[in-house]
Amino acid sequence: MSLKKHMFRSNMMILFSALLSLMVILLGVLMLFEDSFEQQWHSMEQTYLESHGVEMENADAENIGSGNTAEENGEGETGIFAASSAKNFFLTFLGALLLIGFGAIGVILFLASFFTKRMNRLIMEPVEQLVAGAKRIQEGNLDEDIRYIGEEEFEHVCQTFNAMQHTIRADKEQQAKNEKARTEAVDVIRGLGLGADDYITKPFDPSQLVARVRSHLKRYARLTRGKKEDPKNKDDRLYIQDVVIEPRTWKVWKKEKELKLPNREFELLRFLAQNPNIVFSKEELFEKIWGFDYVSDAATVSVHINRLREKIEDDARNPKIIETVWGAGYRLND
Repeated sequence: MSLKKHMFRSNMMILFSALLSLMVILLGVLMLFEDSFEQQWHSMEQTYLESHGVEMENADAENIGSGNTAEENGEGETGIFAASSAKNFFLTFLGALLLIGFGAIGVILFLASFFTKRMNRLIMEPVEQLVAGAKRIQEGNLDEDIRYIGEEEFEHVCQTFNAMQHTIRADKEQQAKNEKARTEAVDVIRGLGLGADDYITKPFDPSQLVARVRSHLKRYARLTRGKKEDPKNKDDRLYIQDVVIEPRTWKVWKKEKELKLPNREFELLRFLAQNPNIVFSKEELFEKIWGFDYVSDAATVSVHINRLREKIEDDARNPKIIETVWGAGYRLND
């Protein structure tokens, strides 16, 4: 009987020791996580603000969340963070709003999350005075009429933060869409400028690509199909100043030097040469050369005109052959 009691006591002591060790390990992990969170927060805050032109000295970074002030350390104010620890979150908050006022509104995304999780009350001025208060802090003029809001108003502040987050996300999504559209337009213009005859935006249906290629091949075959030679007029070449166009062979010469023109450029030059001294708008040229079934816009006409000028003009910046008629379109002078 005594042996059973002894074994029971031994087992209980082993179990108690194991539980105590586990609690110590968990406590150490929690303390490590807390320190890591603090370091991560201060690192994010410093990196973001410095990237937007707000300098934060090491001493100020250490003062944030501590009990010391810049004045107590014998240092002067070095920015919006040089204040007592009782006001450090206030300064950070207004600093964020100051950045928001000047365009860097994204900082509120992680500030809002930090505030809602770590604070049970905020230091805040009326909304209409936030920007003015931030400017006063930046200039070193710290007023003492700052009011504290308690827990009963904290929920309203959090809701305001959430609304700001939603608005900021929407703004960022719209900015991303605008940037994507601008980038795509630049890519299209650059591609056409390098000699492309067509383009298709990714992602696309392969059958659409096949249809585009077939359409181009049919157009090329139709335009290059040999015509019966008219004995009355064996020379069907077009002469534009010192430029010679041979429609049958799809060749262009300038001062006895052959020019290499892609299909669209040749079609555009030939059409203008067949209709000299007539002004055509970009829309008319787009309809004549590209057709209604082409997925693009009339802006591509300007790109092709500029490429033609670089090849057939003596001075592309001062064109004499293909002239721009402002407000109307383009004219080829014979």
